[in-house]
Amino acid sequence: MPYAVYWAPTAKKSYVQILKHIQERWTEKELIVFINRTEEVISHMSNNPLLYPYSQQHDVHKCVIMPQVSLFYRRKLDVVQLLLFWDNRRNPKKLNIKP
Repeated sequence: MPYAVYWAPTAKKSYVQILKHIQERWTEKELIVFINRTEEVISHMSNNPLLYPYSQQHDVHKCVIMPQVSLFYRRKLDVVQLLLFWDNRRNPKKLNIKP
């Protein structure tokens, strides 16, 4: 049975920011590819939350959606918590993953 998926406020906000960035700089085709890939990855997480690499240091899993964007998430009981979409070109020192 698939896990429920919960979008943290930071995940929603960062997802919208990335969508806006793609929309401003790329074509609708790339935007659709990103949205479809994100939905596919979330579906995989829902079915198997341990699929993507785990970091004990931060207690999160990291999934690279595309070379430029990663998604950080956490598994809690029967829920997958989407925490943050991250532009991989940003300074990793600014990465702050909160529960």
